[in-house]
Amino acid sequence: MDIIWPKPIKIKLFSFKSAHFTSAETRSYLEALIMKIEETLLSDVVSLRYKEEIGKFKGISRIVIDKFKIYYKQTVSKIIIIGIKFPGEKVIRLWLIHNRLISNPKEIIKF
Repeated sequence: MDIIWPKPIKIKLFSFKSAHFTSAETRSYLEALIMKIEETLLSDVVSLRYKEEIGKFKGISRIVIDKFKIYYKQTVSKIIIIGIKFPGEKVIRLWLIHNRLISNPKEIIKF
């Protein structure tokens, strides 16, 4: 199974800053976080995932790793990361609407 990281998600993830660590240390942490996210998503243990069943976020799954909330949609052959929320962040933008990736910020869902 493939894990798809759309460009806007990668850009947002690598924009994360820490007041306590250098840029190099933060980048190294983020690279390790990506590996941890992918290992978790591909794990057989997480085969039963939480998924919204009603409302405007119906069909969207979420996991939490190191206080980062990762939102994704899963198909038969791939997992598409559609949003990431930093610890303490108030707004998340999802990059998938009606099963298509979007690039126009005016189409982004906020919650």
